Amino acid sequence: MLQVPLPIAFTKKEIDLLTDKWSDSEISSRTGYAYSRVRKARRHHGVKTFTQKTGNVKIGRTGEIRKKGSVRGVIREDNLDDRYFENIDTPVKAYWLGVLLADGWSCLRGGVPKEVGLAFEVKDKGHLETFKRDTGYSGRITRKLNENSFSKDGKSIMSSIRITCQRFTKFAIKAGIKPKKSGQLEIPIGAYNFPSDFVRGFADGDGSIGAKNFTIICGSPDFQTQLLLFISDHTGHDLYPQAPLSPKTGKPVERLTGYRKDKPVLDWMYKNAERYLPRKLDKYHKYWK
Repeated sequence: MLQVPLPIAFTKKEIDLLTDKWSDSEISSRTGYAYSRVRKARRHHGVKTFTQKTGNVKIGRTGEIRKKGSVRGVIREDNLDDRYFENIDTPVKAYWLGVLLADGWSCLRGGVPKEVGLAFEVKDKGHLETFKRDTGYSGRITRKLNENSFSKDGKSIMSSIRITCQRFTKFAIKAGIKPKKSGQLEIPIGAYNFPSDFVRGFADGDGSIGAKNFTIICGSPDFQTQLLLFISDHTGHDLYPQAPLSPKTGKPVERLTGYRKDKPVLDWMYKNAERYLPRKLDKYHKYWK
């Protein structure tokens, strides 16, 4: 039996207008035509795809728009809580906000939110696994060489994750993880909801606990003052602002230091803690409990 080919589903004008707004798969779902017929009509009339016209791609069922080439793969919406930082409404979120402010980053591409990243020393890889579980992220942890380390040879191997998701990054930036934040840190609004958790997170990212004192690296004189007042308001203790010169760069390294009389600050930080860097908690128990 002779099969008669199906007519072209759309005129050139129709398919041209549709591809101004939608991808081939979206046109298929919205019009009821099979994807193959949509694609056939577009190619028959020599019409460019949505991506070819705009330079953007649409991601899965979310319809999220990203610049073409801005990601190396697609993060499915069920593999990440992409609204995780929309509201800092739990102590755990406030903790990770502090960690990211100290040791993480965000970046844009062409003005569009691109990614959020976090790196720890290899020995703390398990803490990245905890961050993955809390955010629902299913991507992999990679290793990278840090050539600006404060180790003896100036190099160290880091474990890191890079969450490439426009919506996740947008909310992280709104929460306070701003691009190019170095030297421009500010106490985020969400930190005031759970102050001890935020400070513990920041100290886990950029701090240390020893037998005689504990320190928090601040990154700039302005943030040093902000953090000093923030901790003082909640504990009644003023940590000591210092800025010794870095032996590596020769530049001041702003930090806050606490001594034995300031033990209540550590007690405040670790009281009822849900998230913490295990090796620093161990030092707290060893030297300060």
